[in-house]
This record gives sequence, structure tokens and C-alpha cells, in this order.
Amino acid sequence: MAGKVPRWARGAAVAGAALSLAVSGWLVWSVPVPHLAAVVGVGPVDGTMKVTECYEATDADGDPDGYACEGVYTPRSAAGPQGGRQPQWEMTLHHADEKYEDGTLVEVRTAGGKAHEYSGSALTVWTSITWFLTAPFLGVSIWLLISARHADWARGNGYVVFFLFTMPFSPLVLGCAALVVEVVRALLG
Repeated sequence: MAGKVPRWARGAAVAGAALSLAVSGWLVWSVPVPHLAAVVGVGPVDGTMKVTECYEATDADGDPDGYACEGVYTPRSAAGPQGGRQPQWEMTLHHADEKYEDGTLVEVRTAGGKAHEYSGSALTVWTSITWFLTAPFLGVSIWLLISARHADWARGNGYVVFFLFTMPFSPLVLGCAALVVEVVRALLG
């Protein structure tokens, strides 16, 4: 009887699951969703970036991390024939689709002060961040809901173990998804 859930605790478990999912949704909406939208290409282009330098970037461990390009960003609203000086500033395009030549104009979308373009590596990064923000809260919510449903705390333990086991493998799955994106982009031109 030690693992049995009292009736009042079942309602608290459901409320806790709802709260956990709400916190997860807020975190995902506020952190990776704007970047994911920019990487996938939702909405109009925010502006152009004139590349001044492209180089092979590395991550914190020194492993290759695609291309990064430095350049001068010009917002789309300033690119029109208004006359006068256009506002411009330096910006970095992380996870560039390719190593651009100096002087190349690249259409970019911005989020959080960063320039983005449609690329598989950027999609992998932002979907991984989304999953790592979602999975722990989702695991806790499922555990709470299963425990409340069966009135037994031990019933939902398998779900927690499943999420803990699958989290390290999720970048591999998301990397395969990015590879599919790259293949589709290559086929469609």
C-alpha cells in the first residue's frame, strides 16, 4: 500500500502535470521557437547580409560546427528607395548553408539578435534544444498522469526511465531529420 496514491493526491498529480506542460510550453515558445521559425523560413525575409568573411566554426569542444559568416546586416525595411542612409550593423550568421564568398548578399531572418538562414545544421541545433527543453517536463507529466490514473506511484516509473534513456539518442534522430531536409533541398534545387 506504500505506493498507492490517495484520492486527493490524484487531483494534485493532474494539476502538477498540467503545470509541468505549461512551463514546458512557455520555455519552448520563448527560447527556441523564434529561432526555429527563422531557420525554417516562416514569414518574410527580415533583411540581407553582405558577407565580409566566412570560416569553419567549431563548438566548445573544438569539433567542427559548420560555417559561420560575418557580415553587414541591412534590414529589409531600410532596403527600399527611401533615400538617406540605411541603418546597418555587424552580424554573424551561424550554421550558414555554405561557405559564401566575400561580398555575397544572403537573405536572412533574425531572431534574438542572430541571423539565420534555412540549413539542416541549424535545424538540428534548434530542434535538439526544443527536445531537451520539452522531454523532461513531458516525462514528469506522463508519470504524474499515469500514476493518477492507476492510483499507484510506481505505475509511471517506466515512462521516466524511457525518457531518461532516449534523451541521449535524440540528437541522432534529429540529425537524421536534418539530413532528410538537406536531401530534399538538394532535390528541389
